[in-house]
Amino acid sequence: MVDAAKKAGVKHIVHLGIFGEWDCTDPHFVWHQLIERYIEASGIAWTHLHPNVFMENLLGLLPIKDSQLSMFWGDRRVGQP
Repeated sequence: MVDAAKKAGVKHIVHLGIFGEWDCTDPHFVWHQLIERYIEASGIAWTHLHPNVFMENLLGLLPIKDSQLSMFWGDRRVGQP
């Protein structure tokens, strides 16, 4: 897709990646690292988004109690600085 975008004259790519540790060897995370590096090397302007929470996932994981949705994050980051 990146090669086709370059051939078509696309000026900017927005990549929806993952929120994770970038020094891991998990294949899922490594795949995203590979894609991001490929986009960066393409010469096309880019933006990488690394969300760690999607609302549709929360509704399946957490109970709604008293019309409220609560989640404890502990010492973990929410979003990427």
